[in-house]
Amino acid sequence: MTAPGVVVVVFAGSLVGLLLDVFTGAGVGWLFGVFFIASSGYAALQVRRADRIAAVIAPPLVFAVLVMADKFIGSTGDVFAKSVGALNSLLDYGPMLWIGSGLAVVIIGFRWWQDRRPHAPSGPGAAPEATRTADAPPPS
Repeated sequence: MTAPGVVVVVFAGSLVGLLLDVFTGAGVGWLFGVFFIASSGYAALQVRRADRIAAVIAPPLVFAVLVMADKFIGSTGDVFAKSVGALNSLLDYGPMLWIGSGLAVVIIGFRWWQDRRPHAPSGPGAAPEATRTADAPPPS
């Protein structure tokens, strides 16, 4: 998955959760959080190596856009009151943001660590590490 794909997946998944919450409740709720966390994790698992940074950057931006848009559209008052309400809602729903973004960071960090660690020898004649004894020299 490319960087734009990460944005689309996280945005679409989170939007579905937000719309379900809006139509079944009073706005941002646990369904949005579950969909946001799941789509952030999925995007981090599927993103290609060259675009991994997008899987860390996109979820918080998408979260902020959707939560603030929900408050701007769903509340009454002047622009200042809507702005204060939107910024306050970012603080209210912070745990969802931290969990979703943290999950993406952990997945990307693990994938990066896997790429950087040395791999076992492979090829013809190379024995797996578990089958060699301590006395036997490594295959040459």
